[in-house]
Amino acid sequence: MRCWGGLALRLILFLCCVVPRHAWAEKRIALVIGNGAYANAPRLPNPPHDADDVAAALKNINFDVIRGTDLDQAGMQNAVIRFARAAASADVGIFYFSGHAMQFNGVNYLMPVDARLDDEADLYRFTRVDDVMRNLQQVKALKILVLDSCRNNPLAEGLKRSIGSTRAVSVQRGLAAIEAPTGVIVSYATQSGRTAADGTGRNSPYTAAFLRHIEEPAEIGDIFRDISADVFRVTGEKQLPELSLSIIGKFYLKGPVSVTVTVPPRPVPADPCAAAGDHWKSAESIGTAAAFEDHLTRFPTCPFAGLAKARIEALKRQEAAVAAPTRPQDPGGLLPGPGGAKPAVAAKPPQPASPCGSAGAAIASLSSLRGPKPLTAGEECGLKPKDVFRECDKCPEMVVVPAGSFLMGGGDADTHPTELPRHQVSLPKPFAVGKTHVTRAQFMAFVGETGYDVGGDCFGGDLELAPSKSGDHPVVCVNLSDTNAYIGWLSAKTGQTYRLLTESEFEYVARAGTTTEWFWGDKKTDAKAYANCFGCGDLAHWARATVPAASLKPNAFGLYDMSGNAKQLVQDCYQSNYNGAPTDGSAWDSERCFSRVARGASWQGPEWMARSANREMYSGFDQRTNQVGIRVARTLR
Repeated sequence: MRCWGGLALRLILFLCCVVPRHAWAEKRIALVIGNGAYANAPRLPNPPHDADDVAAALKNINFDVIRGTDLDQAGMQNAVIRFARAAASADVGIFYFSGHAMQFNGVNYLMPVDARLDDEADLYRFTRVDDVMRNLQQVKALKILVLDSCRNNPLAEGLKRSIGSTRAVSVQRGLAAIEAPTGVIVSYATQSGRTAADGTGRNSPYTAAFLRHIEEPAEIGDIFRDISADVFRVTGEKQLPELSLSIIGKFYLKGPVSVTVTVPPRPVPADPCAAAGDHWKSAESIGTAAAFEDHLTRFPTCPFAGLAKARIEALKRQEAAVAAPTRPQDPGGLLPGPGGAKPAVAAKPPQPASPCGSAGAAIASLSSLRGPKPLTAGEECGLKPKDVFRECDKCPEMVVVPAGSFLMGGGDADTHPTELPRHQVSLPKPFAVGKTHVTRAQFMAFVGETGYDVGGDCFGGDLELAPSKSGDHPVVCVNLSDTNAYIGWLSAKTGQTYRLLTESEFEYVARAGTTTEWFWGDKKTDAKAYANCFGCGDLAHWARATVPAASLKPNAFGLYDMSGNAKQLVQDCYQSNYNGAPTDGSAWDSERCFSRVARGASWQGPEWMARSANREMYSGFDQRTNQVGIRVARTLR
């Protein structure tokens, strides 16, 4: 016994030495607000109780809490100022709001109890979530933003009337999505663009779930996933919280040790590619070899350099073809009809014999023994729908998609105003689409060849997947610059034009000839066989991370994960609806493009986001998130 006692004492002394001192000395700060006694909107019974109970729970796990209930405009401002000052020296920070909120033009606003909303100017009486997020960003390690505030806001209807019908679409239900910056957890009571129930008990359904889990000795990411699962279950699968996590390492709010991994800020050198994007747009609008050569001379190491080389080569090939003209062929009825218009394509699109038009190359079928190498002109001319090719060893497999037309937009019970009006779109030429997302192994081949800097703030530790076991998972934590750089490398390596899909191309290939809510049909219960998403299937099948590409069933075009696993950026700038949208499959661009469109939903999204018509606004061009990946397209002759 004496021997065991001595060993135990030595073990205790050892642990006392190795447990990091900061685990017990973190400064934790929280601002908790519950607004219910609204003067110009219906009173909410729960928020004051929510604030009292959340404040008590956070004090139990060593938070210094600034609590406010039924705060007017001045009270909200003072509370946020106090929080901003405290956050500057804090290691962990939480902002928790329960009450009325709204979005306008993609910006989220929190409503004080004395707010009125006669016109747009009255929004200055509200608290902007962007301002709260900036204050929260001062916190050194873990930052958490919780908004139990997606209730239906009656004041929004008054604002719609005051600004007129043409701008009323800027006022949308629920809250706009926020992609969590590095080190931040963002949790909404329900999905962006949706409204949440206030509940009939002391607390709202979301806050009740928060209180059940926040004091558990579990990893913080698991706690918030469990909160989401609880809310979904107790509301009869009607309300699924939106959750965005961009934390590095693990954190425990309660338990023997809190472990936080922080990334020190890196010096930001002058960016030699800062003007490359604008110059590339100018080069594309001119479209000549000289314009692309000028871009290559000015920006030889920037993301569009590879694409510029590919465009120059493509223009040279076109010039060579024009020098030796041949008799144009009509590949299955794709040449213009009367008036220059291409014939409309019904539900079953034509099967073109060749996508080459007047290129004049001899048609050659793909060999089953063909290795991964660039297509010859003859092979490209002989492509048929569903043919599969790969143009380098680590390039994505590409599937040929036929020309066709379809009805774009939502037509089901979950249709959102941003998915309207429905309109006919015709795609006159076949093109090729990645069979799956770009995988980690494929993206790392690009990194290995070019030495490209992936940033490290999200890529290395996303989703806690061991690198040796995750090469076949979709690459995530890539931003728009990363995506453009990868596509430029792919185009330069193969000498072909790789690109992102346009939004209409994406919905066309996602539907794959179907008109149902999802490409597999109208039954939500069938989702788990086709889509990896948080709400796809029963409780036992909720996704907690990506799965290997092509793990589930493909759609009718032979494409995998067109719904779920990882969101996919498209070329188009985000528009609030389809009024004036292109009908020829081209991208809807804008000179001032502040947001792009993300399609396809992620492993963390619910089943309604996996619908073929669903679209999301993506504004964090420079942010890397574990929900966004890449799927490429390739232009064919």
